[in-house]
Amino acid sequence: MGDGYTYGPLSAVPFKVDPSVHWIQARKAWDDDTNWVEGTLATFEDDTAVVALRPLIAVPTAEDSDQTPSELVRGIFNIEVLPIDDLGPGETVWVNERWGVLAFADPDGNAIAIQQPTEMPESVFTQAWTRRLRFVSIQRSGDAEQIRGVLAYAVPRGHDDVDRFQIAPLEDIRYTVDVIAILNDCHTWGEVRGMANFDIYAELLSRAGVEVGIGLEVPADDDVFDPGVLYGVTAGEYPEMPNSMHNRCLPAAVRDKFTVSYETMLNGTFTEVLPDSGPAIVAEMEDRGWLCVKTPRLFTAELDRFEWMGRNI
Repeated sequence: MGDGYTYGPLSAVPFKVDPSVHWIQARKAWDDDTNWVEGTLATFEDDTAVVALRPLIAVPTAEDSDQTPSELVRGIFNIEVLPIDDLGPGETVWVNERWGVLAFADPDGNAIAIQQPTEMPESVFTQAWTRRLRFVSIQRSGDAEQIRGVLAYAVPRGHDDVDRFQIAPLEDIRYTVDVIAILNDCHTWGEVRGMANFDIYAELLSRAGVEVGIGLEVPADDDVFDPGVLYGVTAGEYPEMPNSMHNRCLPAAVRDKFTVSYETMLNGTFTEVLPDSGPAIVAEMEDRGWLCVKTPRLFTAELDRFEWMGRNI
């Protein structure tokens, strides 16, 4: 964030979305290292996206800014218009209202950086931790509504064929799912480095007993990555389970009314929502100023946390 900028309150902001994007508009947004704001897609229906974000409320004047476009961000740019149907609730997006562009990570993205994200300080690619982004045109289509935060919820079917309502801070459940994807998909530490952002990578090293710091030796790219040796993973302590997230995101009055709590041997206090209480919890939390987003994909993916064990059998 450059000097002279500050954030406004967390708000739900509606945007009209156009899958196409003009070359000059996209190029200006691509070179802009300052005006991108990370947000969370809440809904995307009828070409209108509602994004939870903290908008920029102060912009430096031209004479106050000595920033120049980052040469590191140069790469391939393709204006081909592709469907964006896969962009769903709970996804992280990046908004640049100055140039009217929304970006999201996409393996078929039309913005491709030639450097790794770690080598592109302050760029939107670094924020997205990806070398490929898709750009689409946006225009604000209504007033922003101030919110307290974003909660994800769904009713996934467990391995016991029982449907259970789950609710959690969106950032927390997304972190859990990102970690699970790494545990299940990575076989070497090189693959881990390719998938994990810095925070997750540092946490995995720590749980593997590797001291983290400048100049310290880390596993080589071809070193075997074994989730079973990571502290807390086999016991289900890490990454955190949704049942323990309930205790943080739901006020005591809501928990007392709609949930039951129980102690687990390894993972502390779990909270389970009473049958058919999900809609009432969502209504209660929305009345308290929270934006509640239905994200079945995240909670279904969380159920696969021990899939990695199968490759060791």
